[in-house]
Amino acid sequence: MRYSTTKKTIMAIWAVVETLLFGGLIFGWGSVVFVLKDSGVYSHLCDSERNIGFYTTAQEIKGCSEQDSRLSLVFAIDSALYGLGCAVIGQINYKFGTRITRIISSIIFMTGTLLMAFESKSLPWLVFPGLACLGIGGIPLFITNAQIGKLFERGGPTFVALLSGAVSTSAVVELVAKIAYENGFAMKHFYLLLTGLYSMTFVSTFFFLPKDFITKPTETLFDKTTNKKEQITGISYIYSPEFEYYQIYKGNKGKPFKNNNKDLSIEYDVEISKSLPTLKQCLLSQEYILQVYWFSVLQLQYFYFLSSMNPWLSELFHGDQKQVSYYTNALLYLMMGNFILSPIVGALYDWFKHYFKGSVSKKRRELMPAVIPLMCGSLAGVTLAILVSIPSTSATLIPTFSVVVIFRSFVYSSPTSVFSAIFPSQYFGSLFGIMIVSGGILGLFQFALFTWSEATSFLRVNHFLLAVISTTFVHPLLQWRSCRKAEQNVTNNNNKKETTANDCTHPPSL
Repeated sequence: MRYSTTKKTIMAIWAVVETLLFGGLIFGWGSVVFVLKDSGVYSHLCDSERNIGFYTTAQEIKGCSEQDSRLSLVFAIDSALYGLGCAVIGQINYKFGTRITRIISSIIFMTGTLLMAFESKSLPWLVFPGLACLGIGGIPLFITNAQIGKLFERGGPTFVALLSGAVSTSAVVELVAKIAYENGFAMKHFYLLLTGLYSMTFVSTFFFLPKDFITKPTETLFDKTTNKKEQITGISYIYSPEFEYYQIYKGNKGKPFKNNNKDLSIEYDVEISKSLPTLKQCLLSQEYILQVYWFSVLQLQYFYFLSSMNPWLSELFHGDQKQVSYYTNALLYLMMGNFILSPIVGALYDWFKHYFKGSVSKKRRELMPAVIPLMCGSLAGVTLAILVSIPSTSATLIPTFSVVVIFRSFVYSSPTSVFSAIFPSQYFGSLFGIMIVSGGILGLFQFALFTWSEATSFLRVNHFLLAVISTTFVHPLLQWRSCRKAEQNVTNNNNKKETTANDCTHPPSL
């Protein structure tokens, strides 16, 4: 199916808008938990003799350690279910196509908004399935919209990164809900309004996106191309992508050629045949396994920060509700920067792809552009761990929150660029989903970390995370090493072939 430039532009804008509104409401947990505590959800766990709180300032924030622990459990379980749901949605997308996936996701999302609408102090358990459905029902918008990037010859990874930034920025929707709540607007009415607004996604489901997938014949690192016959100034040869050198036909062994623009004219006269790797081969590849580890560890840090932020701020400001609310809003306002930063990460990948396009090794051309963003993600994670490991003050919070925004952009934008460059697009949903579910399973440890921080201190847990996060540097360093080795091998092979060709051109005299 062919798309006009106008339609492609409209599809891209519509995809960004719907992802921005519904793609990642689960990441607005900081606002959600503030409203839940203020409305008394799980307040029955607190001892009434302690006046529903363990702080005694003039503006006491409602809550207690038991309530904080239960709400932290909500986010831990729902973030794990979010990952599991991504894997299931990825398989549904792979087997049944775009339209069925989006119809199912719309049912899940609307179920979540209705559950959150009727959640109350008397029905606190509704927040468990409600928040999970918001997350599971939102991520398919990203998965199905990511394929629109294939319609653009340039800037595809940047568009995918823009969508990734929209997922994070959608947390601002929950901030709007929090501000509306503080100004007297009932949360029930807000979520009912959100339920109706979600119907806008049906436009893309039934009119913009195809029933199955948007396809484009592009090569990836795993593509196997055979028998690509070309013509160079009358000399026939076959290009071998696996060994990356030119094999000259026997009849032309004595005829040298120069690989430059003047002497090079390429004419394809043999149809290219491609055989895709299996999904299992992709899953067992070193690149994918290390990518899953890198993502899971860094996401654990991100989730732990989100789940512990409210009690951490409460401890820092001794329960001052206005201060906690102010800095909660500040973080979510800064998270809007992901909408700009994530495309910058994608553009960074595009720039490095242009920089390395002259590499003789296909692996270096395709994989090396992702190494720098991966390294930056690990560096941002270590920086965040250091900032929260030192005694915090109000002066250090804004810089810390800024690092969180940068950190999140690299964590969620880098994998999509890696997948789009290395693996076949047909497997994107499955590979992305399995990575998310792996990260979700490891994310369950955030509750253990939160319990540990309550028993000891937040600083001790952050010191532990600093050590764990440092191990994520292994992934980009190994990929850099493998790219360097591949480049050397191909260069050596080309030198050997050039020597052989020269020997044939100038045979030894008798």
